Amino acid sequence: MRTRNIKVNVYLNEDVKNMLLEKSNSIKLSQLDFIRKLIANYSKHQISKEVIEETTSTLLTICENLSRLSDRLNKLYSYKYMEFLNEQIYIISNIINKLQTK
Repeated sequence: MRTRNIKVNVYLNEDVKNMLLEKSNSIKLSQLDFIRKLIANYSKHQISKEVIEETTSTLLTICENLSRLSDRLNKLYSYKYMEFLNEQIYIISNIINKLQTK
């Protein structure tokens, strides 16, 4: 016996219908299963795309800087780069704080 007994009719325009088809096909789900997964995984506290892009860009820069720092420290055996490392740690801490407040 069917457990789903509530029918919902939804009207879409051609563009939205094509998007639904593309996205459901790209992850190899039926349109109905795709919609069910969207509903089940919905979160009220989603991070905006801009915040994700900004954070990703910042983290990439930090990774590059830390990589350069590692190379320099290995070549020079110098501790003068500790200030640089502390700045990077400060930036990472700020990113974490921003993400926690979102």
